[in-house]
Amino acid sequence: MRDDAMERRGFIRRLGLMTVAGIAAPMGALADVVHQPRQGVDIDFSGTPGADGADGAPGKAGVSGANGQWAQCGPGGGVVKRHATNGGGATSGTDGGNGGDGGRGADGPNVTLDATVKTSQSARPLAVLVAAGRGGKGGAGGAGGDGGNGGQGGAGDHCGAYHPESANGGNGGNGGNGGNGGNGGDGGQGSSCTLNYRGQTPMVMANVALGGAGGTGGAPGAAGARGPSPGRSGVPGGMQGNAGSAGTIGKTGKTGQPGTARPSVKLVAK
Repeated sequence: MRDDAMERRGFIRRLGLMTVAGIAAPMGALADVVHQPRQGVDIDFSGTPGADGADGAPGKAGVSGANGQWAQCGPGGGVVKRHATNGGGATSGTDGGNGGDGGRGADGPNVTLDATVKTSQSARPLAVLVAAGRGGKGGAGGAGGDGGNGGQGGAGDHCGAYHPESANGGNGGNGGNGGNGGNGGDGGQGSSCTLNYRGQTPMVMANVALGGAGGTGGAPGAAGARGPSPGRSGVPGGMQGNAGSAGTIGKTGKTGQPGTARPSVKLVAK
């Protein structure tokens, strides 16, 4: 019995080394599993999680509108020939850009293990714990850009006390709309594991590979402010310009979909 137990421990040690060295992992990588024995477990393989998706870029802020031009006195040499002109209207602020969408989380790696299980009536089957890697979390959506502010209306002219017209001030510009937040990226799928074995069926303790969480949606961009003030009237009797209106707030991005879970181990008898 002592010799049989020693032989079995030596076999498991060799099997652990042989199995780690014989992993067929994506892209030829050999670091997708680790060998960390636990009590009651002969070989413990844990898949690494998939990489998280990149966050989306924030949207660009809108450009503020230009101020309206102040009016000039009209041409003419005499007081009677002079005439008043209206101030120019300000332009509206531009809309903020939309935030970029977050990237999709990477799938957990798919791992293939090869093992030969010793057949013996006195020895229990080889205990293998497979903890598969989760999928990567989706990236967060970028925030929407703020809307530009509206420009100030230009003032009407004032050409003296004897001109016949009344000049109106220009209107203030409208604020730009805030950009929409980007959508969060979808989570990656959980990893899977295939265990090819020969001999007695191993006792496999498997954890389910969880999918990665979806990325959060980006914040909305703020609304642009209305033009700070309308243009003043140029002369008595002229009208003051109208103030611009504020822009609207952008929409919040959608949260990404979680990745799907997959069974973490599949037994294949060779």
